[in-house]
Amino acid sequence: MRNTKVMLGAIISLWAVAILIGCGENMQQKINRYIGEMGSRAKTPVRDAYSDQLKMIGKPAVNTLIKNMEGSNDKMIRAYCAITLGKIGDPIAEDPIKKVLKDEAPEVRAKAANGLCLLIDKRAVPSMIELLKDKDSNVRDEVKRCLVSVLKEESRGVAIDRLIEELDSPDLFLRNEARVCLGQFGRQALPKVLEFLRTATEDNVIIITAKTVADIGDKSALGALQEAADKAKGKPEVVKRINGAYNDLLQKP
Repeated sequence: MRNTKVMLGAIISLWAVAILIGCGENMQQKINRYIGEMGSRAKTPVRDAYSDQLKMIGKPAVNTLIKNMEGSNDKMIRAYCAITLGKIGDPIAEDPIKKVLKDEAPEVRAKAANGLCLLIDKRAVPSMIELLKDKDSNVRDEVKRCLVSVLKEESRGVAIDRLIEELDSPDLFLRNEARVCLGQFGRQALPKVLEFLRTATEDNVIIITAKTVADIGDKSALGALQEAADKAKGKPEVVKRINGAYNDLLQKP
């Protein structure tokens, strides 16, 4: 009990010192310190807290954030500067964030994707789609999360349209990532996916679109899959794959 009180007292003392130090800082010094506190040695909640403080400072922090996003040797500072710029929402940050979408560190690419999505919303969709080809699965997962959850609701239709287009992409990897992302959109994507399934003519496109319907998981689409199978009669492999999607959907809760 005594040790706990001593430790608590030490923590309170450290916070008091930090406050006193902070009180003597001018705005630029405070911005610099907050950015430094978002580095690799910090824990995620600490980085998030300082990012939120910089968001509150707003425009006066933008140029310094851009400078550190582009030039810091610490990948977590680059990453958190990118997402903080997205939170602040100053249009001047758009091109700098787009540049670091190609940063060598996946942590930076992921946070930059999030920042860009926050900053320009539906206009970020083309860049997000391109990042679905990223070699790092964590980046791809962050992009999918941004498309499904970070985009404003009224803008998600733009993402759904672009993802459906990619079901016909010559890039097989991108096709699959588009399918997974559409599945995460769920029922919101279903009407347009079903429309695409009805009009698709290429066998591989029909198959992956049927799989997308199964991923969405809405059993009201079972009839549409049956229609697609009936339409594909004479193509045993296509029918087999559509029926596989039908059975997968049938087993969904």
